[in-house]
Amino acid sequence: MKYSSSLVSLFILAALVLHCSADANLVRQTCNKFSKNDPNIKFGFCVAALQSDPSSRTASLEGLAFISLKLSMSKAKSFGPKIQGLLKDKKFDKGTKKILNGCLEHYSDASDELQVAFKDFEAKDYGKANVDLSAALDYGQNCEDDFREAGRVCPLAREDGDLFQLVAICLGFSKSFP
Repeated sequence: MKYSSSLVSLFILAALVLHCSADANLVRQTCNKFSKNDPNIKFGFCVAALQSDPSSRTASLEGLAFISLKLSMSKAKSFGPKIQGLLKDKKFDKGTKKILNGCLEHYSDASDELQVAFKDFEAKDYGKANVDLSAALDYGQNCEDDFREAGRVCPLAREDGDLFQLVAICLGFSKSFP
């Protein structure tokens, strides 16, 4: 009896180890697929972003999609306080501040689209999610475009690049489901 209960315990432990390592590999497999299919997604960024949420270790593909959406929503919302701080900075002239005010609106619109996309995912309406995520991607890019058109350097370029990749990851998920 001792032998069989030890064998059962060993089997359960082995199954748990295999299950956990399979789930941990899901992030890497997913990011590998997305980075190969979309040149805008860097593998290392994707892995680091998804793994920044501890629940990614045991998440399903759908769970990872919601993690990416939450990360994108959080990033989009973070632009408001960042831009408010830049607007108070005396080193920026009126022209730059005018563009920054436009950026504030762009990122607010991106945030709104991401919230709608989250609801689309909850409803499993991945086609609509794809449209809303594409809009969020465009709104985010508009800020950098406004700076470029004015012949100025965007002080939000790094953050905008991160948002772009996060939303691109979300798009990868929206295309992964039927």
